[in-house]
Amino acid sequence: MSRAFRLLLASLAINLALHLPAYAEKLIFADGQAHVIAGEVSERVIRIENGTSVRVSAKVEYDANILQPEEWEGNRGVLDVLNGSHLVIDDDVVSKYPGSYELMAVFAGTGSTIDVLSGQVRSAHVVLLDNSELNLRSGEIIADAGSGNKSGINLIGDSTANIFGGSVRTGLGDAYAYAIRASDRSVVNLEDGEVIAIADTFNAAAVLLDDEAQLSVSGGILDVYTPYDGSLTVAHLKGNSTGTFSDGRATISRPLVGTYHLFHLEDHAELEVTGGHFLVSDEAHDCPQCPTESSVFRVDDASRLYVAGGDFNFTRPTKGHVDLILNDHTEVTIAGRQFDQPMFQPIADLEGVVSGTLLDGSRFQFSFAREPNSVLRLIPEPQATSLGLWITLPLIRGTHRRRLAKRSAPINEFETVSVARTFDHLRT
Repeated sequence: MSRAFRLLLASLAINLALHLPAYAEKLIFADGQAHVIAGEVSERVIRIENGTSVRVSAKVEYDANILQPEEWEGNRGVLDVLNGSHLVIDDDVVSKYPGSYELMAVFAGTGSTIDVLSGQVRSAHVVLLDNSELNLRSGEIIADAGSGNKSGINLIGDSTANIFGGSVRTGLGDAYAYAIRASDRSVVNLEDGEVIAIADTFNAAAVLLDDEAQLSVSGGILDVYTPYDGSLTVAHLKGNSTGTFSDGRATISRPLVGTYHLFHLEDHAELEVTGGHFLVSDEAHDCPQCPTESSVFRVDDASRLYVAGGDFNFTRPTKGHVDLILNDHTEVTIAGRQFDQPMFQPIADLEGVVSGTLLDGSRFQFSFAREPNSVLRLIPEPQATSLGLWITLPLIRGTHRRRLAKRSAPINEFETVSVARTFDHLRT
């Protein structure tokens, strides 16, 4: 073979190598060891399984404008974390997608754990399935604008999201926007940080719970807003879901046209409020197109609400607002003292105003409207629940604490690895 021919073959080989599609190699971590991704990864999907731990310390990005669904090689996310594996995110993880393509940034299943320490996790969804856990300590989880339903975090099947800091939010787009969506007995714990949903022309909720999901808020901020019109809810609980709110803030910003509720309970949902700060932005006040319906609490479909604390002293909109809306066999119990109406017995009026001091010492004044088959009642002490006026919700907080303690993620394991392995050793 002549030297010139050998040079020609070498040149062809180099050109072919330079133009090989990036998705030809999928990165798989499956040896049960700890690894560090220290160099930037683009246009490759990554699978972590079999109890393996991976720390992402460099940007990971995948563009579905370039690579179509058939080239995702079976992955549901840019990073799939499966079978009790552990992912720590220290840098950006991004899934870019056009319109209908929704490759998630991260998909976790079957008892896996994700710790987000910094960076942006950006895509249509981050999904946790089958007893998986997400711990957000700093950084951002963002659901980009696009068509269809979108959620920053989507929890299914006994999964848990613990928000200790950072932010979860949806971007503006032609979609139903839920910053966190939890179903099927999943749990959301908010201790600090921000959970924000932005509505365009459809519905938006900071948190949407369904199918026996649980919410515990002991700090941080839940916020929802729109620069246009839409239906806004800070926390929407349905399908036998339960929630506790003991501290933190729940706010609605820029409620211009449409309907809004700080809390909406339906289909046998239950909520206990013992503290916190609650606000509807004054941009709604005196507007020529105020919301057609608004409330602090809307309670529907045999749901129950217990209020014993919280700061509700904000200026109400001038029209279309009722603090408490009770429909269809619902029950609302307010615990405190110095009420302007009799205690224990249901309030007879179908609409009116009730005021007094909540158990935490906060003064309140709620307007209300109820259907005849719904009950609004005032009680002096939580012990009155033994009379059958209110029963289950004080037990929920213990459930949340047990889940949180049980599923604390071990992020120190990477500090004990003597030699950091990079993804180059495990390409397949």
